[in-house]
Formats: sequence, C-alpha cells, structure tokens
Amino acid sequence: EGKNYREEWSTKADRGSRVHGHLEDWLHGKPTAVLDEDAGPVDALEKFFVDHQPKRIEVEPIVLCDRGYGGRLDTIVTIDGETALIDLKTGKKYVTEHTLQLSAYRFADGVAVYDDDGMLTGLRPLPPIDWAGCLYVHDDGTYDLVKYPADETAFAVFCSLLEAWRWTRTPEIKNLEKAVRT
Repeated sequence: EGKNYREEWSTKADRGSRVHGHLEDWLHGKPTAVLDEDAGPVDALEKFFVDHQPKRIEVEPIVLCDRGYGGRLDTIVTIDGETALIDLKTGKKYVTEHTLQLSAYRFADGVAVYDDDGMLTGLRPLPPIDWAGCLYVHDDGTYDLVKYPADETAFAVFCSLLEAWRWTRTPEIKNLEKAVRT
C-alpha cells in the first residue's frame, strides 16, 4: 500500500501503550482521560468486570524469579471461586507466546516487595493460581477471555528458551557474531 512499515508499527505500538495505560488506570480505580478512539478497550474491560464480577487480589504486581527474569503481570482475580492470573491484551492472539508469558508469571518465585524508597526488600508468595489466561479487549467494546495451558510443561519450555537466549549472550557467541559480520 506504499506505507512505511516502521511508522505503521510505531503508531500501533504507541496506541497500544496508551490504551494499556488507560486499562491500568481503570484496574487501579484511577481517573483517566480516554480519547474517543481508545474508549472501546476500556469499555470492554468494564464489561468483563460487570459480566464476571471478579474480585481483585493483585493489580500489576512485579514478579521475580531466581532463574533471572521478572515481569509485571496485569491482575490476579477470583472468578467463580477460582484464582485466575489474567493478562490484558489489545492485539492479536499469539497462543504460544502468551502461554509462555503466563507460565513465567505463574511460576515466578513471588511478588516483589519494595520499601518506601523503592528498594527491593524481598518477595511475598503468589497466591495459588487455578488457571491463567488473556483478556483480549477490542475497539468495539467487546472482549474475549482465553484460558491458556500455562502449566508446568509450558514453564519448562519457557525455561529452556531462557537458557537458549542466555547462550546467545555468551562471550563466545557474541565474539563469533562480531567476527562473522566484519
């Protein structure tokens, strides 16, 4: 179509970050100035809460793991007596990537605890998670809740990929890459 893919990608990324910021504010109960073009996903999140009446246990906790990774998940809630780890998504459904991401959150060592100065003081346990999934919020105000198999098997695959990534960062491989490029 003659469009610059970098500009298109950047525009989508900027909007996704902006919308996710609105969703975060909504989860925290903070007021947020939502552009008309961004209202659909926020409406979808609200509709999900009206439809399912989840009880928030955690909102945007940072989880850490001694395997050398961490992340900020969106929310942990109880729905129908089950504890669910839910990540909010504004884009496409990437089954493999989202399953691995959710498993990394689910099997992290715990939730980071910080003091008043922002220094990490330790970890507190994650609640036991019954299932994990993504809540896909759409521009038309609808949503899809998809449960993913973010189980021990998925976590083992994630850990294998983490080790493969670390190997690509070893001096031997980095030096070889540099030598081959020159």
